[in-house]
Amino acid sequence: YMIFRLSEGVSDIIYAELQKNERLDEAGMLISGKAVITTAAFMAGFYLGDSLILGLLLMSALSMLYSLVAELTSVKVGIKQFSFRKTRQLAVETFPVFVYLLEISVIFNAQKYFLSRVSDEASVGLYSSLFSFILIIHALFKYLYFPYITVLTKMEGEKRYADASKLVAKLIISLIIVAAIFSAAAFPAAKAVAQAICRLNPPV
Repeated sequence: YMIFRLSEGVSDIIYAELQKNERLDEAGMLISGKAVITTAAFMAGFYLGDSLILGLLLMSALSMLYSLVAELTSVKVGIKQFSFRKTRQLAVETFPVFVYLLEISVIFNAQKYFLSRVSDEASVGLYSSLFSFILIIHALFKYLYFPYITVLTKMEGEKRYADASKLVAKLIISLIIVAAIFSAAAFPAAKAVAQAICRLNPPV
């Protein structure tokens, strides 16, 4: 599974290069292809081979192979000579992103972890069904603002702060609308799940 996660790191670099060239359409097609292939590989190992380890192994191997064969050949990335100084500089520059990803991981997993410590598997399963709404909202947020990251960077470089502020305002309004719609849709489900969990775990 760690090999699979490493292949995602390779993919992120390639998608970033495509984004710099404003070709997120190609990135989307590559992501879709990878999702189909890795899912099929896992199902083949897990269901046909009746082995979780085999499923993960096939998924990881095909994911890395796809990254190197299909994704890497889609862009021309200049490979610079490796040096500790450049690596350290890159680590410092990307540290805020690391903190952001760490916070996102905690936000997305803490509730389920603590629920699993105090409740049974049925309660965790109920919560997971509600959690799908959160994943949908998170994915929509990404699709809304990711294409504009490059645009905002260019505006900042050209010192077009007024245009950048207007674009940011439009994005924030769009995100609020999406959050409001899905929150309204998720509220009845959240209430039903909370009531079901309380029935499964009555207070002592």
